[in-house]
Amino acid sequence: MKKAKSLKVYLIVGRNNPKLYSTKRFKEEAKAMGIKFRVLEVYKFDLVIGDNGKEVIYYNEKPLPLPDVVIPRYNTSNYAHMVTKFYEDSPVFVVNDSRARQIAKDKLSSLQLLNAQNIPVPNSILAKTPLKLDFVEKHLDYPIIVKKGEGSVGKGIMLTNNRAELEDLIEILEASVDYQKHNFILQEFISTKRGQDIRVIVVGGTPIGAMLRSGKEGDYKANYSGGGTVKPIELTPEIEWLAIESAKIIGLEVAGVDLLFDKDGYRVCEVNASAGFEGFEKATNINVPQEIFKYLQVRVRPTNVEDSPLEA
Repeated sequence: MKKAKSLKVYLIVGRNNPKLYSTKRFKEEAKAMGIKFRVLEVYKFDLVIGDNGKEVIYYNEKPLPLPDVVIPRYNTSNYAHMVTKFYEDSPVFVVNDSRARQIAKDKLSSLQLLNAQNIPVPNSILAKTPLKLDFVEKHLDYPIIVKKGEGSVGKGIMLTNNRAELEDLIEILEASVDYQKHNFILQEFISTKRGQDIRVIVVGGTPIGAMLRSGKEGDYKANYSGGGTVKPIELTPEIEWLAIESAKIIGLEVAGVDLLFDKDGYRVCEVNASAGFEGFEKATNINVPQEIFKYLQVRVRPTNVEDSPLEA
């Protein structure tokens, strides 16, 4: 009887930092589960198009065998998008694919899609210059959140408590940022349970757990990497439904769904394609890479492509 083939997985990152928590954990669990695993840097790829009617991918200028699975975990640029698209046009399973990752990266597009499917989200306005403050104040009450259209780990988020603060902030942004390249969103501040939110991780359409994040005392942002605290929270039917539907609408197989507390329930703040999970594992004792690999072992059939050494 032939021995079952091992799953071959590439984790593609922007820069290979072996000390990065997510990279380290994926490597640990791959080794423990007998998965052939390699960490690759996206900007070391070369894509040759039209080579005798084929597309050929190279890594460090050497041909790179196809894996069974590619897991992209990097900021989406046009170059990185094309590398991901190469694998999507092959038999390789990509989690998450480039379309879903680009939607998740664009926070306003994500909110539009969620809102269109009746998922509760914070009231939001796409900022433009000159900013019409009277119009903004007709639709949003202070405090108002000003956030980058693209961002993560609590960065690029500012709180303005009144018109004067909003005017001052917009003046600074106008002087230092090209609005044609960097979109900003004005968003209502959900004050219920200020400085707290819920992170749910969804794998293959199933929420594997949830944590409550609390910001530092006096902080309005609830991110663990910024010095906040975490603890487990029950997965209620409402939380589960919001997380499942949000991930499905954005098109993500693996997602971090962030929920804000509202007086009538919850609102979806963001849906992340490459969510960090250090705080989540600490809070819940759930092994996130193991859950992802277990899903992939069911979802993907290992190929018969000749094995090649895979090493980080």
